[in-house]
Amino acid sequence: MTLRTREQFEWLLGYELLVAARHRHFVTVLMVASCEGGIGVLQLLRETLRSCDGCLEEDGKSAVLMVHTTAEQARQAISRFKERCSNLIDFRYSIASYPQDAGMACDLMGICEQRLDRAMRAGFGAVVACEPQAEGVL
Repeated sequence: MTLRTREQFEWLLGYELLVAARHRHFVTVLMVASCEGGIGVLQLLRETLRSCDGCLEEDGKSAVLMVHTTAEQARQAISRFKERCSNLIDFRYSIASYPQDAGMACDLMGICEQRLDRAMRAGFGAVVACEPQAEGVL
């Protein structure tokens, strides 16, 4: 499902976080950016996304809300994305998950954006999924 605004995305994320807290499951936000510019990330990766994933494309970045998904499962999704692009396009990725990273939608989004900034400074196809001291650049 593609959402039009960040407000819609954060509202849905907030709702899913409440459900996750009640039922004790995971929620992950995955962000993707292209270093090559002009590439519609979601359009290219659409076939690899699940119908239940909430998607937002904004300011050259794409965010994917993945319910019932751990950080490790999000890494598996990134592997599918890389395979889909045959590792020829330089996408950079970040992951932030509930409950390990944050419990509020705006906090989770902020963490994911900070990690994406770090991934953008790292090498080809970088994935940042944890804080710098744990060195999560894959």
